[in-house]
Formats: sequence, structure tokens, C-alpha cells
Amino acid sequence: MPGMKTIKEKIEELIKTYEVGDVFFTHEFKDKAYVEMGKYTPHTNSISLRLKMSPHTRKIAKQTWRRI
Repeated sequence: MPGMKTIKEKIEELIKTYEVGDVFFTHEFKDKAYVEMGKYTPHTNSISLRLKMSPHTRKIAKQTWRRI
């Protein structure tokens, strides 16, 4: 449908809600994604993959990310 955002785009928008330098955990991010997307929230593993592939995040520990 026109005007519908893909899950990838929604996740990128969510990442941009964090300030540069913010540190967050995958499970916190998933909670935030659930509030935004409801039942369409991706699985934790796919959220991790999206975070890993985003140009705006850097992995600093197993479940921990930094917004860059």
C-alpha cells in the first residue's frame, strides 16, 4: 500500500529517537518497538540484525548498542 512504511523504515525511525551517544539494550529497544508497532513487532533476533545493519548504531556488548 502506498504510504505504508516497511518494518526496516520504522526501526530506523525508532533508532533516530535515541540521542547520539545513548546506550540501550536490545530488550529495551524491543519494548519501544512494541509500543510503536504493536503485534507487528519483529522477533528479538531480527531486531538485533536490524540494529547491527543500521548505519546509526554500533554494538558495544552482546545485547548492548550505542547510537552513533
